[in-house]
Amino acid sequence: PENYRLSVNVPEYPFEIKVYYPESLVWQNYINSSFERWPLEIIILILTVILNIFLLVFLKGREMNLRRIIDFRSLLSQVNQLLLNVEDESTLLQSICDIAVKYGHLKLAFIARPNENDVFRILASSGETDYANSIFISANPNIPEGQGLSGRTWREKKPTYSQSFIKQSFNYPWKEAASKFGIKSSATIPIFRNKEIWANLSVYHGSENVFNEDLKKLLEELSKDISLGLDKLDLRKREKEISEIRKNIIDNALIGIALVRDRKFVQVNSKFAQIFGYENIDSLTGKPTKILFFDQDEYDRIGTIYDELFRNKRIEALELAQKRADGKKIICEVTANVLDENEKTSIWTVQDITERKMLEKKLRQSEENYRLLSIMDSLTSSYNRRYFEQRLEEEIERTKRNKIPFSLIMFDIDNFKNVNDTYGHSIGDKVLINVVELVKKRIRKTDFIARWGGEEFMILLTNTNSQFAYKKAIELNNEISKLNIFGIACSITASFGVTDYQQNDDIDSITKRVDMLLYKAKADGKNCVKCNLK
Repeated sequence: PENYRLSVNVPEYPFEIKVYYPESLVWQNYINSSFERWPLEIIILILTVILNIFLLVFLKGREMNLRRIIDFRSLLSQVNQLLLNVEDESTLLQSICDIAVKYGHLKLAFIARPNENDVFRILASSGETDYANSIFISANPNIPEGQGLSGRTWREKKPTYSQSFIKQSFNYPWKEAASKFGIKSSATIPIFRNKEIWANLSVYHGSENVFNEDLKKLLEELSKDISLGLDKLDLRKREKEISEIRKNIIDNALIGIALVRDRKFVQVNSKFAQIFGYENIDSLTGKPTKILFFDQDEYDRIGTIYDELFRNKRIEALELAQKRADGKKIICEVTANVLDENEKTSIWTVQDITERKMLEKKLRQSEENYRLLSIMDSLTSSYNRRYFEQRLEEEIERTKRNKIPFSLIMFDIDNFKNVNDTYGHSIGDKVLINVVELVKKRIRKTDFIARWGGEEFMILLTNTNSQFAYKKAIELNNEISKLNIFGIACSITASFGVTDYQQNDDIDSITKRVDMLLYKAKADGKNCVKCNLK
């Protein structure tokens, strides 16, 4: 009983092997081997603990990053809502800073621009404003205070970031103050106005390594939205000024008056003579009204208006193109009343509205420019994402009603970051512009292209299925690879995703599907087209 027995049958042989060994020897061997086994078990235990700690830190960091993205998206949404409603510039700038601190959970946010001495002056700030008011920042690259984020952003016209305020040497002039106020990282983004850099928005956070790629994209989108908002604010201000000018012109105009009988001037006032460029009233008295018209046809056409005048007793606010004494064309607003029907006598009041009409034309142009600003991408002159989503939603509803298919092509310029890093952003911009111009020439007038974001673009092809869109994407892929852009030694290629409308699709489902196809094209080596062909 003190022995253990192990029995093993030998296959295909009529016998078995039996081994006997003492129980005490088993325990002795187990104890002796523990000294070799325990270090490995301890190491495994320690590694397990370290792995769990790492996973916990990773998950916590991921959760914190997600929370920050949500906060910054809320910030972006609030700023965009603000841009729609605020009319006053100072209120707008201060509100942007307040929103940034509140929704971005920032230590400080301020908007500043350099004066004539290259010293940054704060236009608006929120949060730890004592820090902002206590530091000296310059745009001069030759002094330490001009080598920080603000100076670099102003000179380079692009966002800059400091993930560790204390560790990075260019922050030396402000380290002591930053430490006092608990500032650990910062970012500065440019604000443009009328396509020129106008100011910087600087934001400061109480933690290091905050501004990852997701937050950088959101901050850069914020920069564009604020810049567009300021352009719209300027446009509204100009429209208001034009409106005031137009009102003053109308309110303060002196009216020309003429007494007319049988289409001859019986009497005119000085203002009437002045409007038409005559030296005095005698130059017009007794003359036929024909001298104010460019040709016989126009004069005859106005003759029919006289019939209407004597029939209705009055004509109001009639606009006429008329000729001055020097032959120049002016636009007049005329009103006529009958004085004596039997003698065919009428009195006409005239205002020269040439300048007003020019202002109205400018106003219409301003309105058109404002409309284009709201729907176009300023760099590539393609539509922007917001307008594309609006058109896509309309196309989806039209397809649901009429059962007419449409397709989407989404493409991304391959290795575009390398182009920017190697040749600079100006060449990168040229690439984007040339690609869009090429695509516009290759698609139909009923199709349209929009900049989806960065180097990504979306094309909506109406009344098409995925087979047609796939062929078009292949064509575009080939043509883009043939582009020869001055200053770039390498070829430009793009990856494409293609899909068409499917039953019960909405904006989210169809754009996600085409995005996944683009992602697959990228994953399969780039410079190719992926499509869910039926």
